[in-house]
Amino acid sequence: MAVYQRINKDSTKVWRAVIRIKGYPTVCDHFERKQEALDWSYETTRQIKLGKYNFGKQNHKKTVADLIDSYTQDGALHHHKSAKDTKRQ
Repeated sequence: MAVYQRINKDSTKVWRAVIRIKGYPTVCDHFERKQEALDWSYETTRQIKLGKYNFGKQNHKKTVADLIDSYTQDGALHHHKSAKDTKRQ
């Protein structure tokens, strides 16, 4: 667990909390106050260790087949001049 201060491009200061536990993906978030970042990191660490934390999108990994299917289904091919060739490739 690490909490440190960052300065954004617009010169505002935020606190970033980063949790790295072996065997789990890295989790991070930004807060306006240091105490908020510390509280969140302690609570999130506890939930991860208990197995109750929902990692959400980080656990879902897409395959190339998933990406190709989403590309063909979202209508992107209809705007190509050679849609048939693109689909075949």
